Amino acid sequence: MEKLFYDAKDIAIMTGYSESKVYKIIKDINQKVKERAKNQGKDILVFNGKVRKEYFDEMTLIKNETEVN
Repeated sequence: MEKLFYDAKDIAIMTGYSESKVYKIIKDINQKVKERAKNQGKDILVFNGKVRKEYFDEMTLIKNETEVN
């Protein structure tokens, strides 16, 4: 089963950043996602130290290989 979330270790490996830096990145992404959902009149649940893969990929412009082409 494919993971739905990246944790700090996953992102640290992908980016080469320290885990403490990654936690700040995750917090920032989750805050932006919550603000966007609130502006659309929706509630969203986020988890400390984790970010949904789709949100991380969108915010960092990472594309799934199947989306290219």
